[in-house]
Amino acid sequence: MIKRKLNGIMIRLVDVVLSLAILAFLMPLLVLISLLVFATDPGPVIFMHNRIGQGGRLFRCLKFRSMAVNAEQRLAELLKHDSEARQEWARFHKLRDDPRITSIGRFLRRSSLDELPQLLNVLKG
Repeated sequence: MIKRKLNGIMIRLVDVVLSLAILAFLMPLLVLISLLVFATDPGPVIFMHNRIGQGGRLFRCLKFRSMAVNAEQRLAELLKHDSEARQEWARFHKLRDDPRITSIGRFLRRSSLDELPQLLNVLKG
């Protein structure tokens, strides 16, 4: 029992120390990405949504925003006027050439850099 508790404390300590070190090291990159996200589509830099975590607990997942602020409006317009896109959306519920994704967002998704803010989730536990 005590050993398990100590292991948990050590794992949490390693999580916090490594997260802080990585965040400190990547801070210039995080600032650059934030500026690029805002410059390509002014609005919030961080996108938050709920996810289910360990033990079934709900938590707020943080990511760099990769979609335009008016994403749903863009999708509705496209589907209204483009039957091919409408069929693709109906079949797969995603689009190969999604107009909602910003130019920097496409890069962030391909490189998984949009996931970096999740280091803050690690700090929160």
